[in-house]
Amino acid sequence: MGNIDRFIRDLDRWQTHNENQQAQREREWQRQREREAREFERIERQAQRDAVEHRKRTRSEQVKHSNAKVQAIYELFTQMQLQVPEDFQLDLEGLLELEEPGIFEEVDFKTVELPPEPPALVPEPAMKLPPEPSGIGRKFQMKAHTKATEAAMANYASERVAWETMCRNLQEEYERQLTLWNDRKDQFAITQASEQAAITASNEEVAQRNENRREELRQLLQGLQGGDVELVQDYVKALMSKIGSIEVLEKPLSSIFRANNVIFDSESGNLIIHMQVLSYEDDGFPKAKSYNYYASSDSVDQRLYTDYERFQMFGTLCTSLALVAGTVIAKAKDLSCINQIEVHVIARVTNPATGNQELTPFVITSASPATFREITLHQAVPYYALQAMGASIDLRFSRPPNY
Repeated sequence: MGNIDRFIRDLDRWQTHNENQQAQREREWQRQREREAREFERIERQAQRDAVEHRKRTRSEQVKHSNAKVQAIYELFTQMQLQVPEDFQLDLEGLLELEEPGIFEEVDFKTVELPPEPPALVPEPAMKLPPEPSGIGRKFQMKAHTKATEAAMANYASERVAWETMCRNLQEEYERQLTLWNDRKDQFAITQASEQAAITASNEEVAQRNENRREELRQLLQGLQGGDVELVQDYVKALMSKIGSIEVLEKPLSSIFRANNVIFDSESGNLIIHMQVLSYEDDGFPKAKSYNYYASSDSVDQRLYTDYERFQMFGTLCTSLALVAGTVIAKAKDLSCINQIEVHVIARVTNPATGNQELTPFVITSASPATFREITLHQAVPYYALQAMGASIDLRFSRPPNY
């Protein structure tokens, strides 16, 4: 009985120990799960904070980019004269498109196809006679020697005939291939002569067309210098169109202005040009003045130009355009027939008396080309430059500050 009691007690202790171990493992597993849950929550909170910070940085950079673009647009509309090079010209000679003559390159047929190689020398067969018998049994070997000699001579004769036949066949094949090669060479020469004749004839036509174009250019320049009305008007339109092709902020300047009408009087040499500019009432005229980002509320605030600010920006644009148009025309080397340049800057705006949109002049300036040529576009202030010329400027336009 004592052994059984002891066994039962040991069994109870073992079960108790196992239960304690199991409970300890479960507590450890629970603590591990709690640690993992806390770590997951921490990582999730950090990811959320990082996402918020990234969004704030991104929006802040976007606002900076938007403000830089707004500033660039403001400078474009208030300093348009800076977008036009000082030495801006419509180079008619540079626009003359002359054709390049063709070039004939003579080719040696040997660079296209090598001539056939002469046949290689085939060694001539040698006569191989058996050695003379010697010694005590010489006379007993003579009969066999004679027979062997006859056989060697017969074999040599056969090899000689075969060798001569081979050499003759090789030579005949070489001569045949050489004849064919010479025939191809002659045909190639005929083709080259034909190509050379065709290029020569084509070059004569190209030279004539180029000369016709040069003559057209000479007549055009003479017409411009002589004051041909249609030529002068087309030239001025092309000049303004080229200015409009200048791209600023990925858009051509023609999106802001265009030459609405050009009138030239050949008798007086007076040129009148109407430049239509983008109206301050137009949707394309700048509205946004700046953007502010508030990190605390993660919001963006947009500041808009007031109607007064938009109108003054429009006024600066009008005076800049008038000065640019007059100066570029005056400095054009092919317009010496012009004695007076009159620039009208107009825009389609609402007439308060009728409520209808009408083309209205905002700047009118008239001066001689010599007066305009004295202007340095990148240094002059358009408002004051035009005022010195006696220009008529809308009275609502304010004087530029700091002058």
